[in-house]
Amino acid sequence: MMSPGRLRRVALLCVLWAVMVSCADTKHWQSSRAPDAAPPPAKSTPPPPPPPPPTTELARLHMQAGEYQKAIDVYHAGYQKTPDDQTLLNAYVQALEFMAATANQALDRQAVGAAGKTYDILLRNYSRFSGFEEKLAFTRASLNAKLNHCKKTLFRQGFQEYRQGNLSQSIALWEDLLVIDPQNADIKEALRIAKLQQKTLHETE
Repeated sequence: MMSPGRLRRVALLCVLWAVMVSCADTKHWQSSRAPDAAPPPAKSTPPPPPPPPPTTELARLHMQAGEYQKAIDVYHAGYQKTPDDQTLLNAYVQALEFMAATANQALDRQAVGAAGKTYDILLRNYSRFSGFEEKLAFTRASLNAKLNHCKKTLFRQGFQEYRQGNLSQSIALWEDLLVIDPQNADIKEALRIAKLQQKTLHETE
């Protein structure tokens, strides 16, 4: 029979052995455990779209591209929203004056088609200028007179080229005329005949 002292030592050894086995099992479980999956990467938020350019800047870009109708549309929309904005109104007026001056210069150098197109744009939009017409150097009557001059000139020049056998030149002039006078039935018929003759000539060459 063991002495009490020896029994205590045996019991202590058993306790130590149990603790060691428990620690070993814990380490084995931790080492065999699959690592936690990495969290999905956070989705990057796209940057917000840039703000649209202000009215005057957008209209200026259209002016530089020769898109006079789009420039007038932009200025008119801005003027409708803020009719008391004098800076915007002054820019609007300056743009219209620039268009008219450009048309006058084109007419002076005999670019009648280009001049007529610009006069036509200004005339068709003239009702939009209500409230500040007095700031403009041109009037509805002056635009109408210059536009009619362009129409008559294109009509006459087209027939002059046609009679001289210059079909390409006459067609180009009459096409310019139809842009500013789309309801001109006589020119539509003359243009149809000229194009038919041009096609026949090309086929016989």
